[in-house]
Amino acid sequence: MTAERGRVLHRAAGSDVNHSRDGRVSQDLAPLPPGVRAGPGEAEGRRAGGPQSAEKNGGRLLPDTTFADVGDALGTSRQAAEQRFGHVRHGKKVAAVISRRDRVREDPADPRGAYGEVGDAGQYASDRGIWPIGKRVRAEAQYAIVAVDGLVRRVYELDPDGWSEVESSKWEFTAVGNRELTKDEIDAAYEAGNLPLRPGDDCPTRAGGAYRPHWF
Repeated sequence: MTAERGRVLHRAAGSDVNHSRDGRVSQDLAPLPPGVRAGPGEAEGRRAGGPQSAEKNGGRLLPDTTFADVGDALGTSRQAAEQRFGHVRHGKKVAAVISRRDRVREDPADPRGAYGEVGDAGQYASDRGIWPIGKRVRAEAQYAIVAVDGLVRRVYELDPDGWSEVESSKWEFTAVGNRELTKDEIDAAYEAGNLPLRPGDDCPTRAGGAYRPHWF
């Protein structure tokens, strides 16, 4: 691997991205791989551009870059690279992802009485929120994806005018038709490129809470 490609792959892997409560991201730059030196202004460019602009190198794109390439550039394995950078924003579309364990939490203070995987008629109310979803995601997300124990289980089409702020900076969504999508509807959205995941796809829970934005 050339030093130049190592720098590009490192920029593509980019940063450790931490999502804040309002859906924005902060970037902590990862160290460059051994033997790869930063080019002029590279740190500033990575801070300014983040993962989106990092895939460009003098106007050239690396569309064939894989997590194995990123792992090589960082001196680690493909699995470690995917685990660390799989959540980095790399597209222009976003979905709201809720990924949690298969359990029910009783809460007398909650109007629903319980939340989590409650099943039956109460499941939609449990999935709706409340979540710390930022302004941009509320404006742009077309779908909410609910995963349980690491696998996608349900998908909702979001009503863009159906967001309700239940607590400060915590929101619940409204699904179109107040229901989850059918398999045919999910497949159509996926094939059109508007949905990144379908039921059965891997979607692990990550540290920091059940909700996260998924850029694709």
